[in-house]
Amino acid sequence: MDIYQRLENDHEAVRRLFELLEGCSSRAQRARSDLFSSLRNELLAHLLAEQEVFYDTLLARSDEQDLLLESVEVHAVVARMLDDIEACGVDDERFERRVSELEDLVAQHVAQEESVVFEMARKHFSADEAQKLGEQLQAHHEDP
Repeated sequence: MDIYQRLENDHEAVRRLFELLEGCSSRAQRARSDLFSSLRNELLAHLLAEQEVFYDTLLARSDEQDLLLESVEVHAVVARMLDDIEACGVDDERFERRVSELEDLVAQHVAQEESVVFEMARKHFSADEAQKLGEQLQAHHEDP
């Protein structure tokens, strides 16, 4: 599986976790806490692997640094938001709003990444390279 499909699979897994969290009652605090923890772990692992395997490689090859650095900055913002939400806790009245804001940011980032950034990457990575990057991403997930 190439890097694009692996990243899309990660994006789908995160989207499903957001849906599950959104559907979880505010009274089911333990379930909310567990789901948020899963979401946080999945997102952080994804951000790290994507940065090290995909973005670092693409940054070394592309002249379109501004767009790529903007995407990398979004990763930093997502990580900070995750820390802030975790610090406030699932029983905080702002929890749902903060998770919704995070979900919106992640959805916007994914949409741009899967269209504009992937299109750019396809100009710089051959099919074989995309396959190898996909294998590296998988290995990163298996052994963080």
